[in-house]
Amino acid sequence: MPPHLPDLVDRIEAAAKPWCAAIHGSALGAGLEVALGCRFRVAAPDASLGLPEVTLGIVPGAGGTVRTPRLVGISVAVDLVTSGKPLCAPSAQAAGLIDAVLAGDLRAAAIAFARDALDAPLPLPASRRPVASPGPAFWPAREDALTKAAKGAIVPLRALVCLKAAVDAPFAQAMAFERETFLELRGSEQAAALRHLFFAERAAPRPPMLRDVEPLPLRNVAVIGGGTMGAGPVAALRQEGLPVTLIERDDEAVQRGLDPMRSSRPTRPISIPGH
Repeated sequence: MPPHLPDLVDRIEAAAKPWCAAIHGSALGAGLEVALGCRFRVAAPDASLGLPEVTLGIVPGAGGTVRTPRLVGISVAVDLVTSGKPLCAPSAQAAGLIDAVLAGDLRAAAIAFARDALDAPLPLPASRRPVASPGPAFWPAREDALTKAAKGAIVPLRALVCLKAAVDAPFAQAMAFERETFLELRGSEQAAALRHLFFAERAAPRPPMLRDVEPLPLRNVAVIGGGTMGAGPVAALRQEGLPVTLIERDDEAVQRGLDPMRSSRPTRPISIPGH
């Protein structure tokens, strides 16, 4: 449903009054792409910025592969886009992705930054900044490295092609190519599988059938076997002040610290009471 995000970012970038993005928390994917359309970007010290779309089987779809190299250079952009790993705010500033790291009250500091910036000539918007070609040997080397690291994933290599278009083609043409690639990959089998994995991993610790279940309090705990796999839990439970009953297979295991599961003798419980 329009307006689509690339059009919104273009509108922000072309505004008569310059926008300043004040970033806290995580500006990832579309959040960062909106910030890339702003004339200035400032961030709190603990903010993180990145383009993690490749981890979901897609490429950035609103200028991430086209504006980023115009701000940080193609080498940093390739690392950022094809890995999906975010940058902390100080690293983002050092790379040129943001203009300043502001401590304290971010809103007040960002307003002060923006007012001070108006006393100097405005920087060019990202879409009008040049991007230097890395040379002919750069792309084959990166393609070889990504092919080995991708392990069958197609998206990092497709993202690399989008970044190459950002260098070789005019801005509008590179944007159209990025969007076409994004829409194509969004319906791919790999994207569907990675989206499923993303939500499944986050749902696993919170099973729906246990949503309204209150866990019972722990009063006593039993650990079977005090060998390598049992000693750690016993120590952790005792550290929390819980009474523990340790069940060993025989006296020899207790005395010598042998693996209790190797013996076939009858079990003997050892009570470790609480304090």
